[in-house]
Amino acid sequence: MGGYKYGNMGTDFEARAQLADIAVSVKKFGAVGNGIKDDTEAIQKAIDSLGSKGGKVKFEYGKTYRTTYTLFYRSKITLSGYGATIDFQCLAGNASILLSDNMLTGAKISDITIEGLAFKQNAGALLHNAIGLSFAENVLIRDVQSTGLGYHLIDVAASKHVKIERALAKNHPSAAYQVDSTSEVAQSGVTSAGQAISNIITNESCEDITFEDCVSEGCDFFANLHRQGGKNITFKDCKGYDATFSFLWVDENTVWNDVLFENCRFYQSQGKDLYSMMRIRGIVNRFTLDNVTFVRDNAISQYGVWLNTDSTTAGDSYRFKAINCHFNGFRSAFNLTRVNRYQLINNEYERCADDGVGNAVDRTVDNHNATSVIQLQSASNGKIQGSGFNECKYVGISLRENVKKLLISENVFDNIGISVQGVGAATVTKEDITVRNNDIVAGSQTWYGIMLGKTLRPIVKNNEIQVVNRAGVSLVGCSDGLVEDNIIPALSTNDASPFGIRLYESTGIHLSSNQVTGFATQSYLFDGATASNGYTGDTNVIPNVGGATHTGILRTKASAIPAGNIATALQVGSVVENTNPTAGGYLGWTKTSTGWKGYALIES
Repeated sequence: MGGYKYGNMGTDFEARAQLADIAVSVKKFGAVGNGIKDDTEAIQKAIDSLGSKGGKVKFEYGKTYRTTYTLFYRSKITLSGYGATIDFQCLAGNASILLSDNMLTGAKISDITIEGLAFKQNAGALLHNAIGLSFAENVLIRDVQSTGLGYHLIDVAASKHVKIERALAKNHPSAAYQVDSTSEVAQSGVTSAGQAISNIITNESCEDITFEDCVSEGCDFFANLHRQGGKNITFKDCKGYDATFSFLWVDENTVWNDVLFENCRFYQSQGKDLYSMMRIRGIVNRFTLDNVTFVRDNAISQYGVWLNTDSTTAGDSYRFKAINCHFNGFRSAFNLTRVNRYQLINNEYERCADDGVGNAVDRTVDNHNATSVIQLQSASNGKIQGSGFNECKYVGISLRENVKKLLISENVFDNIGISVQGVGAATVTKEDITVRNNDIVAGSQTWYGIMLGKTLRPIVKNNEIQVVNRAGVSLVGCSDGLVEDNIIPALSTNDASPFGIRLYESTGIHLSSNQVTGFATQSYLFDGATASNGYTGDTNVIPNVGGATHTGILRTKASAIPAGNIATALQVGSVVENTNPTAGGYLGWTKTSTGWKGYALIES
């Protein structure tokens, strides 16, 4: 996956640039370079003089060449102008400084080098592009720069094998670089500042595009992928600072394949608000972020990565690895909707999910707007593993409707509200959610360690949950699940009646070998308006029923017959295994229509 691999092409470019057999100076053909005289005709004559054999056209260092219409060039031509400037002053508009002379016929030109030139224009000019390439092959553009152009510094269309090195663009009202219907393009050392768009890949059939060591500052976007889509797009060792809209924007109704960001950093400084760090509205299949850092310093934005395709079709295969999110600001690090086969692995989230909303609204069972570090919706076949959640408020991972087949494992939740929350509204469906081997040290305002709502076949296993205000594990409207081998000590709390494990309107939940310790009377709580059925091998106190009318059928272990409202609330068929059997007693008790009856009398 990734951008085009050039192999020896870079060496071929260098050789062509250095070994041009013929070199002519624009001065020989009458170009003055004083910024006043129109040098267009003289420069064009210099280009045409090289004919089909090609060669190098030289511009003098320190000179400014005024041009008033488009310069056309041929195959095998090198334009070399280190220290020289082209001042394009055409008032007709929609014209390029340099453009393939075969754009209308479709015939290709090849073996072109443009190096060392700077471009500018007068305030009244309606410039389309500085450098425009169409139907071109084997092109090297390096050490070029522009300031205040009307449109693009470089526009590449219907071309192949294009390499751009060390380009600088400032204060363009539109994209600095545009790639359209093109394949096998490599950009390195490209810098943009102050224009609307830094790098834009657009229209149809773009593929094998690489951006390496590119920088944008103060642009609307770092990159904008839109229109018809493409494949094999790589961003490596890139940096973006203070975007005004989003560092990455993917348009709706587009399909992109194999997009990679590797070793990149995006920083939004204090007071520089933006939409989201990355906003993906189209479908991106095989989208990877690897070792990417997002820093947001008190800047308001909705999300870090907001992937919410406008299509009803889910994108496939997402891998977010070694991501560092430092958000002293607002909302979620990841909001993923309509995704299939996704992984968030070995990431670090610091001070995320702080939108300033009061704590209570985010703790309610049915709340859909709880601020969370990771939000998932209509997501399947996922993994969240090996990550750290540090000083993040409210919710670590929020599971909304239609989340299926998710593994949450080996994460550390430090000083956070709810580590994992599945909202419990009646319309929400979640299936096969496994939460295991996590270390949860909840914050002082925590209500729950793990809370899953409306989930089929939940598994909560081998987690250690410390500092609990309300419940270590809470299952709300769940069925056919397992809660096993969790360690839940009752430590200092802010809640008058904490409990270790709570089943609320849940059925068929098997509880086994949990270490629920230090709770006065509520190691377990079964409550709700409908029956909660618990099947347990745990040896603990009989669950408190929390004032509910009944808790369903219970299988548990205890040293005595249930009494009081607990005995009344349990339904007929509940079984309590005797943990302290003695001669003359029973191995256990079962509830019948006439009350509790012992079974399996032990002979004296």
